[in-house]
Amino acid sequence: MYGSAYSSETGTWSQTISTDSVVYLLTDFTNSNTHMNVSLGTTDQTYFSISEFEQISGAVVFGQVPCPGPGGSCYPQSIAVGPNQPPVVGAPFASALGQNSNGSGDYYIYQWLNSQWGEIPFAGTQIASSPEGYLWVVNHLGQIFHSSEFGFEEAPGNGCATAIGVGPASASDPYGTPWVIGCNGSASQNGGI
Repeated sequence: MYGSAYSSETGTWSQTISTDSVVYLLTDFTNSNTHMNVSLGTTDQTYFSISEFEQISGAVVFGQVPCPGPGGSCYPQSIAVGPNQPPVVGAPFASALGQNSNGSGDYYIYQWLNSQWGEIPFAGTQIASSPEGYLWVVNHLGQIFHSSEFGFEEAPGNGCATAIGVGPASASDPYGTPWVIGCNGSASQNGGI
């Protein structure tokens, strides 16, 4: 961005991005259609409205879903967002649990690719993504799975979870580092982390 503006305070054309502390350079970083709306008001008024959110079609599971533990139900973790440019071939930018379930109570997974939702062959009640783009899914039994180059695999360690979040990969965890809330909670007691 180049140019300068006339300053009524100094009486000169001295106001530039580099010299005016109250002028901010706004960069649209969406790599797609702009989400910066500019409108003009009365004399000397310009309004900027910036949003990085755009509504897309589709619906996710809501309400309670089956999960292990004394209560037998919990709220779903319906959306997982991965990297915008995933290093993993075929990894989604966004994935979600849809509203259709299989006979066990697990909800089918959909991923946002090429501006549309496509079903992938797996289901669960909780979903998360590693920063590298690997999906992690917990099913109604509390079993923990992660995606890999070969599809979905059960995570080692026989863990049981009712919720999941995933941190970056490491040498010992190449698909991401999972953090879970265990199946040992109840309506009156929090599950272990």
